[in-house]
Amino acid sequence: MPALNRFETDNYTMFYKDETHVKKSMREIVYNTFAKSDKKGLDPKVNFAKSIWENIPVKEDKESTVLLSKEEQEFINQK
Repeated sequence: MPALNRFETDNYTMFYKDETHVKKSMREIVYNTFAKSDKKGLDPKVNFAKSIWENIPVKEDKESTVLLSKEEQEFINQK
């Protein structure tokens, strides 16, 4: 993993309300240093050939995580 990622632009021209603006920008990302893992890979394994949504398990019991107000719950119970 690289320790530094840098992206620079020079003479970036923007047109706004009949005005021309010339800018320069720079984005720099510095990565953290990681310790060596004692495990061999992820558990469960991730298949990079699939979509990320197919790789991540979804918790099926979602009703208990949504808290409704008393009025909202009464509205739901009416249907």
